[in-house]
Amino acid sequence: MNTTATSSRSGTVVDWLRELHRRNPVLSLTGWGHVALLLVALVLLPLDTRLVTGAPVWLKPLKFAVSGTFYLWTLGWLLASLPVGAQRAVRLISWGVALSMAVEIGCIFVQAARGTTSHYNQTSLFDGVIFGLMGFFILLNTLLTAGALYLVWRHRPQGPAGYVWGVRLGLLLFLVGSVLGGVMIRLGQHTVGAPTAGRACRAWAGAPGPATCGLPTFWACTRCRRCPCWAGGLAAGSPAAPCS
Repeated sequence: MNTTATSSRSGTVVDWLRELHRRNPVLSLTGWGHVALLLVALVLLPLDTRLVTGAPVWLKPLKFAVSGTFYLWTLGWLLASLPVGAQRAVRLISWGVALSMAVEIGCIFVQAARGTTSHYNQTSLFDGVIFGLMGFFILLNTLLTAGALYLVWRHRPQGPAGYVWGVRLGLLLFLVGSVLGGVMIRLGQHTVGAPTAGRACRAWAGAPGPATCGLPTFWACTRCRRCPCWAGGLAAGSPAAPCS
């Protein structure tokens, strides 16, 4: 019985991934690129013993690859539910987001390979260029997400009311998290409301304390994915993506 349930669930995920690729191949393929980099980071994590800011050098690329995959696949699915009249704008947003995420994850992996930090690193001309490039494409991605949010309010997505509001609120929460990340970049530190050093591990563990730079990214990406799932449960037959 358990084997049958597991097989059915695996089939559902595979079918969903195939449908996602049919609906939005650009964000689907970019997400698969993140999965490939995730596997690279997983392989290198136990082999490369270098530390960056006290953490394994490949831990940060791994986390960004995971959150990036969630974001890309979720956004691709949500935008595919918009009517035909909005699909031209969807294609433009998809290409822009794919480029932004590819540049960001590429910069993070390059800096990890060099054994140094990617964010807030201006210790050399090259490091400053990398950080500036990331900042530009992070801003572009945030603006494109705002454009996606406008589209789902301007054009009603297909599906029941619960799913529609899940799509809208999920993108809104992601945008809020993106803005918080922008505030951190402007402040030039990993936290808001406290010194940077020594607090990231406490916040990741759920302990009380100031926000860290990893939290808005991972929180916003996962809420963007789960809001349609939660709200979609209010209406039977919601076309929400599988929730795990």
